Amino acid sequence: MTDGTITTEVSRSGHRVMKKNGKWLASSIDPVREAQQWSEAVRTTAETNVTIVVLGLGCGYHVAELLSSNPKSSLLVVECDHEVKERALQFCPGLAGVSIVVEPDWMKLVEHSLVRDALGGLYQVVKHSPSLAIGARETEYFSAVEGMLLGRDKLSFLVLLKTRPEILSLLDSDILMDSDRFQDEPVSIRTMQKLFSQGPNTSRERRLWRVLEELVI
Repeated sequence: MTDGTITTEVSRSGHRVMKKNGKWLASSIDPVREAQQWSEAVRTTAETNVTIVVLGLGCGYHVAELLSSNPKSSLLVVECDHEVKERALQFCPGLAGVSIVVEPDWMKLVEHSLVRDALGGLYQVVKHSPSLAIGARETEYFSAVEGMLLGRDKLSFLVLLKTRPEILSLLDSDILMDSDRFQDEPVSIRTMQKLFSQGPNTSRERRLWRVLEELVI
């Protein structure tokens, strides 16, 4: 997705930065210092043994700083613009080894192996505010991605289910395919009850809690 003009300028500190749709993707004064402050804020809330999922690559400085200060952490960056990634890698060559997924269609994110691997374990979602504030399209995109990662609404919850094929057998496949029956509403116990098949395996309640524990907690 590239729906705006991207230009490269030089910050006061001498580091290259991008502007998209006339908005900075990093500080025009000192992007590295800004990245250090962002990384420090993330570190204070980060949990151990979790994948940090960063929404928005921006100029890459914040990701590079997070990688430098947390060398043992597993990072996954989600971005919607291929050109942003290309330029960020020019600014920060060290990001070449970082898992960066560029997918303009958020519903297709779970088709990427890197995303599926991350969602198969514990993860924490952090946001790069400048990337989210470029325009309405970016705001909508990253909001949808965050919702999907957290399973906040029925559609994103169903998308998230794709990452756990081992529990799909517990659910009613016919209902899952009927998207008209699920609107953009918060996930509830009632929602989950509608999704469950009448299989004879274990009790419906036990199977319901298994799904909730896998995807929500």
